[in-house]
Formats: sequence, structure tokens, C-alpha cells
Amino acid sequence: FDKQVVDDIYKATDADCEHSATYYYSCSCGDRSSETFEYGNPFGHRYSAILATSEHLCSEADHHNKATFYYSCSRCGKNGTETFEYGESVPHSFDQQVVTDEYKASNADCEHVATYYYSCSCGDIGIETFEYGAPLGHDWHYEYFQTSEGEYYQIGTCFRCDEKEKSTIQSVNNLSFAVISEEEKTCIVTGYKKFYYDERDNYICIPKMWNDYKVTSIGESAFYYRRSLSSIVIPDSVTSIGEYAFEWCDSLSSIVIPDSVTSIGKCAFECCSSLSSIVIPDSVTSIGESAFWYCSSLSSVTIGNGVTSISDHAFFGCTSLSTIEIPDSITLIGKSAFYNCSSLRSIEIPNSVASINDHAFFGCTSLSTIEIPDSVTSIGHSAFYGCTILRSVTIGNDVTSIGDYAFSGCASLSSIEIPDSVISIGKYAFYNCSSLSSVTIGNGVISIDNFAFYGCTSLRSIEIPDSVTLIGKYAFSGCTSLSSILIPNSVTSIGEFAFSGCTSLSDVYYIGSKEQWNAISIDLTNVELKSVTIHYNYIGK
Repeated sequence: FDKQVVDDIYKATDADCEHSATYYYSCSCGDRSSETFEYGNPFGHRYSAILATSEHLCSEADHHNKATFYYSCSRCGKNGTETFEYGESVPHSFDQQVVTDEYKASNADCEHVATYYYSCSCGDIGIETFEYGAPLGHDWHYEYFQTSEGEYYQIGTCFRCDEKEKSTIQSVNNLSFAVISEEEKTCIVTGYKKFYYDERDNYICIPKMWNDYKVTSIGESAFYYRRSLSSIVIPDSVTSIGEYAFEWCDSLSSIVIPDSVTSIGKCAFECCSSLSSIVIPDSVTSIGESAFWYCSSLSSVTIGNGVTSISDHAFFGCTSLSTIEIPDSITLIGKSAFYNCSSLRSIEIPNSVASINDHAFFGCTSLSTIEIPDSVTSIGHSAFYGCTILRSVTIGNDVTSIGDYAFSGCASLSSIEIPDSVISIGKYAFYNCSSLSSVTIGNGVISIDNFAFYGCTSLRSIEIPDSVTLIGKYAFSGCTSLSSILIPNSVTSIGEFAFSGCTSLSDVYYIGSKEQWNAISIDLTNVELKSVTIHYNYIGK
């Protein structure tokens, strides 16, 4: 069967758009084989058919475009690559309420809400609008005046819309004063004469002068528990705000401290739960302890460059405080200064600060990073205790001690580098830092105290420098992922249960002889050390 006869009696298949015709090989006797050969050329496609049916659909109609279809072959029906449009586009339906600047028609102002254009699901903007949100409200800033009859009044100007309003305010007749110096003609505001709650006592304007005496101070507890007081004007003659001066004024929402003030006393604004912001001018040199204790609405604080220390409990429990800028004049952050400031997201500690005291940032559960500058020499007891999302900590090169519980419960902390300047790591310093996988201990550390790394379940290996002499009780207890540890021959004592619960521990690399190892005072409770491989005279990789 070696004959190629092109005749219909030997045709196997007709030619089509993509294939040549095929014929059976034949014998010289006329019989045909089952094998075939090709002859001729394919016809080729003719993409001329216009058929707007689903099998030829290229893209459906939308709000901007008609549907498109592929031209198809008039012979075989196969789709080509060229397309044609057919039909109509989909009508817009402007029923979407999208609140973004792209669709904003008008901004909110003091009395009106913002408006936005309705939009179509395709993103196009309609012409009809809808309202969203609330008016901004007037931002009143007041000037205070006195009539010839001695009545005080205020003229408020809105900083947003320039609208003005005039209203009578509480006169000074209910304020009490005491003379400080006859010679200097100075006096102090000692209190408020009314001893009952009066909703009319919302605004108070302290005068510069009283009976020819200059008002220079607001006395201790002068406005204590004046719960209706929402605004007060302090004249620029005042140089000091006394202890407990505005304690429990829980309606006080704003106050301007003039730049004549040099000191703010202890608990001066304690529990002013409506106070939302405070600017401490550069003239202030001291802020008393607990000055803003539990000002739970306080979200913004500006500290002037004259302040040298943030005193103990200064912003304790200010749960709305999200950011604060500490000026370069600050040398000390006091005990519990930002205790439970649970909204505090970031803080920059300037290179002037020498000490971060006990509980300074305890419970700051929104704090994610902290950089401790080289100026700091000590990190106090529980300084960052319970900062649960604290992921990154940089410890400056002059820190000599990390206090007990300093970073205890910082469950998101993944790595820590302890510089060579550090001498001691306190008890429970990194207790239950469950994400801590990498620890570098500097060459200055002498002792790793009790429970220092207890429950650090992600820690896989650790190298103890040859400055360390003591590994305390439960120091690495519960470090369930710890598989290897390097111990120098400087270590003389390993405390009770130091490695208890280290279920993955398999290798101890000891920089010393077997005799030296046996000379270490290892408490009998460290049964894990009996089942591991100890590599004596280890000199490193």
C-alpha cells in the first residue's frame, strides 16, 4: 500500500477550516489501506459571521459599555479574536451611599452635617446627595469683660465660622481670696463660697486683681469637687496652681494654662474626667505627682520645655491618651507616670532621660515599640509590665540594670538585645514573654535572677556570657522550646528548678572541663540537666 491516489473513492476526511483532506494509501491493484496521508490545504477560517449569542460572548454590558461578541467563522462557527458591540449599556442606578472624600459634596461645618453624592455600583457619581455624620459644633474661644456694675460677661468667637455670641458668666463675687503679701500686694484664690451644686456655675473667670491685690496663685483644693464647672479662665498673673486645685471637676473640658504659671501642684487636675487636652507652657518647671491622675478623656498632652521631670503617677489611668511628646528637658520619668495609659500607641523618650522608674508604662496595652536611649541608666520595677503588643524594644548602651518584672507579660516581644552595660537582670524580668525567640545577653551581666525568663515558650537556644556567675531559681523554667544552651565556666551556681519544664532541652555546651562542671552548685531539682548531652570543653563552632 504505497500509492497516493487523490480520488473521492480513497478520501478518508474532507478538508475543513484548520485541516487538510486525508486519503487512504492504496495498492496498485486498487485495494486501499487503513493508513492515510494528507493532501491539499485547509480552507482557513472566514470570521464574518455576526452572531450575538452566549457562545460568542466576549464581555457583558455594564454601565459604561455595550456587550461585546466575537466575530465567528461562517464555516465552522469558531470564535475569532476581533469583536463587535451589540445592544445597550446597563442604566446607572444611583443608590449607593459611599462616605469617602471622592463623593463628598460639602464638608460638615458648625451647624450642618457633611453631604455626599449618591453613587452607582460602578463608581460613577450622581447628582442627588445624602447627609452623613454630625455637625462639628462651634469652637468657641472667649474674651472676658466686666461691666461698670461688676458683672462679668464673655464674648465668644467661633474659630471655624467667626460667629459671635455674648453671655453672662459667673462673677467673682462667689470667689474667696486671701492676702499672701501686704508688701508685694499679692493674693491667692482660696476657694468658692457656694457649698452646694449649682448648674449655673459652669464658667468662672478669675480676675487679675482683687481689691488692689494681684492674684498670683490658685490655692489648695480651691475648686475641689465643683462638678458643674466646665470652663475657667486663669489670668496671666497666676504663677502657681495649688495641690488638688481642680480635683474632681469632672465637667471641666478645657482649660488654658497661661505662660506665667511655673508650677502645677500635686493632684491639681485629678479625676477631671472630661478634660480632653492640655498644653503645659514652657514656663512650667514642675508638675506635681498625680497631677492628671485618671483624666480618662485626656487624649492630647503637650509638655513645655521648662519641665524637667514627669512626676510619679502624673498621667496615671489616662486611658484615652494616645500620643505624647516628651521634651529634651525631661531627665526623669517617675513611678507609674503613664500607668494603664491603654491607648498610648507610641512615645519617644529623649536622650536627656536618665531613669525610667517603677511601673512607668505598666499596662500600656497599645504600645508596640519603644526605644530606650543611651542616656537611661536604669529600667525600673515593672516599667513595661503587661505591654501585651510590645513587639520591639531597643535598650540603650548605658543601662546598668533591668528591674524586676520590667518586661513581664510582654507576650508579643520576639527578640531582645541586652547590652554589655547591664549588670543584672531582675526577677521575673521577661516572665511569660511567650513570643520571645531570640535573646542576646551582654558581657556585663553577672546574674540572671529568679524567674527571669520563666515561661518564654518560644525561646529555642541561648548563650550565657562568661561574666555570669549565677543562674537563679526558675530562671528558664517552662521554656518548652529551649533545646540548647551555652553555659560558661564562670557560672558557680544554678538555682532551684532553673530549667524545670524545659522539655525540649537536649544539649548543654559547657565552656569548661567535666571536673569544673561537677564543681558547680547545681540544685538537685534540675533533673532536666541529668538527661541532656553535656559537651565539655566547648570552644564554639
